[in-house]
Amino acid sequence: IFKIPLFSHLGPGYAFPSGHMHVAAIFYGYFFYRTQNRIVKAILISLLGCVASSIVYKHFHDWYDILGAGVFTSLEIAGYHVLRKKCGAKVTDISAIFTVFTTFCALQLVYGAKSYNWLALYVFSGILCGKLLCGKTILTKWSQKLVAMSLWTGIMVLVNFFNNITGMQMNRTYCIRQIKYFLFAFAIYLSIHLAAIIIKSARQEFPEEQEQG
Repeated sequence: IFKIPLFSHLGPGYAFPSGHMHVAAIFYGYFFYRTQNRIVKAILISLLGCVASSIVYKHFHDWYDILGAGVFTSLEIAGYHVLRKKCGAKVTDISAIFTVFTTFCALQLVYGAKSYNWLALYVFSGILCGKLLCGKTILTKWSQKLVAMSLWTGIMVLVNFFNNITGMQMNRTYCIRQIKYFLFAFAIYLSIHLAAIIIKSARQEFPEEQEQG
């Protein structure tokens, strides 16, 4: 956002706030905001600390850039909290969608969207579509979650496989190359939905064993 140059070895671009840290902080910060489990909160804080340290260690940003990303993230999550409390989840989601796509259009017009801009847009779109189509399913047991994780991993492997065998990876434009991240994100909710169906089918097929267990 601010025209503070990156380190010279990274080429042209702006450093403040750190975009990489901003994305990580929003992603893990959202889960930190939503969970009440202190152990999970501690793990998320540790992950963010590792991300921040690695970015500085690799000389992508300094600690001022990291701190700036933290400030922006805190303001955004606080704004999300207030909007959700006052207006409800639906208005909040619509506001988020409008903000994301407006920002992306501005980036495209002013700077030209970079690869990571497309990646972020596709991940957001994939999560949104998955939530709308499959988001009502909730998994409560570790067995269900394990099945969902296995399905999601399998989908990722397949998507990567078909993406690589095309042989055109380096020749595609950013908007085409990053589509796989839409599928990765959409597959999160799809895997949860499929896991619930699989577990339900297994219970119906072996009702006595389920009752004994």
